[in-house]
Amino acid sequence: MFTYFQRMQWSFSHAIYILFSLFSMIYPMQSGRAQLTVTEVMFNPAGDESTREWVEIYNVSDSSHSLQNYLLQSEGDLAALSLPPDSLQGDTPWIIPPGTYAVIHDKPYWSSFPRFYDEVIPDTVPRFGADLSLSNSTDQTLRLLNADSVIISEYTYSAGNPDGYSDEKILPEGPGSPENWENSRVLHGTPGRRNSVTPHALDLAIPAVPGWSPAPARPDSLLELSVPVHNVGLQLSDAANLTVYCDSDGDSIFTGPEILYTVPIPALLPGDSVRIARAIQLPSGMHHLMAAVEFPGDEDAANDSVTWDLPVRYPVRSVVINEIMYDPRSGDPEWLELYNAGATPINLFSWQLGDLSATVTLIDTTLILSPDEFLVISAAPSLGTYDYNASMVYVPDVFPVLNNSGDRLYLRDAAGALIDSVVYASGMGGSDGVSLERRMPFLPGTHTSNWSGSLDPSGATPGRRNSIAPFDYDLALTQLRTPQAVNPGERIS
Repeated sequence: MFTYFQRMQWSFSHAIYILFSLFSMIYPMQSGRAQLTVTEVMFNPAGDESTREWVEIYNVSDSSHSLQNYLLQSEGDLAALSLPPDSLQGDTPWIIPPGTYAVIHDKPYWSSFPRFYDEVIPDTVPRFGADLSLSNSTDQTLRLLNADSVIISEYTYSAGNPDGYSDEKILPEGPGSPENWENSRVLHGTPGRRNSVTPHALDLAIPAVPGWSPAPARPDSLLELSVPVHNVGLQLSDAANLTVYCDSDGDSIFTGPEILYTVPIPALLPGDSVRIARAIQLPSGMHHLMAAVEFPGDEDAANDSVTWDLPVRYPVRSVVINEIMYDPRSGDPEWLELYNAGATPINLFSWQLGDLSATVTLIDTTLILSPDEFLVISAAPSLGTYDYNASMVYVPDVFPVLNNSGDRLYLRDAAGALIDSVVYASGMGGSDGVSLERRMPFLPGTHTSNWSGSLDPSGATPGRRNSIAPFDYDLALTQLRTPQAVNPGERIS
């Protein structure tokens, strides 16, 4: 994924490439001056600095060159290149073929064990030794001199890189000026390989997570999804498509049946960007999505796609705060009970429960509340002597302190939408081990008349139907009237 700063860096790379190309056409370089160039410098390695410093060079020409009798110069110190003691570079160990790299290690590297970069640098890359003296605290100028002691490449690096991150040349054929260099994006650098900061010829990228509107997303309205696409390559992009998937089966594998839509991407010049907007509709819940570009010839698959979670809000009071134990018996914990008053299972992952002083984020991905099911969120797993099912009790890392005199509670879903809120006071009922129960879940929790102290003999109903809740079907006999005495044979009307 690319940040805005990195996208600006890529655009700057394109500008360097264009300016350098024009400069080369107007002022062709002298023969021998642009054959070999320094392309990467590891002056602040992670680990042993006496063995892990190195310099990478690259043959930018179309013919082979020999490094025999070449020199490296750092702050006036000249160091001759040497072959490694166990050189396996064949009959022509000094030869660098066209379009290939070579790595020059600090000489102590060859006697170290284990040799850290042996598993990193490709076997085909020629490697050499030299007495390097690269400072990681002060800026230094590094020069490569040919067999005639002529400077053919020069670079002044700036100290201060994080440990293990080299300086890389953006365009190997470009100038050695600081504008054509960046810190490597790869820990331990890319010795003997294409630099991580060098743009490809053909490369479309999705540089950031798509945006959507409105936010939070609603299940009963269209959602506009906006996907950014950026041409980070050096050539025009054409005949490309954008496909957006929704992982409907939750296996994190995006397949054809899970495609939401596919749209063409307009042709983009190097450095150009576009946002592609499309209206979609998703049900309530957390949705795992992927946006991917399909570009024939794209040379970097790592930036072709991005995945993210898009939460769509739930209806108000689909889950409610149903019971509150704010003043438990001595030794018992405080707790709250949630109830799914809706018609579908709800995953409570990333939901937030809080009061005026603290917020709890539910981080357990298995907290799926089925319709008509309860969940007790408690400060401790044992609630005391009440009749309850321990499997319905969830203990978060932090539980908000419920004030005995009164408090305001709220419940938000993963989209940040307010699903339920409650305002309670001690005068509404519940104290000394008796909970405060909600009468009807479909009525607002802020209505005082919708709450009362538990009537259960134990004092609470955690994980069970509230004692004050009315039944769905319930006829009651409220008055009994007997008929008056009548005389025999008298008709009763």
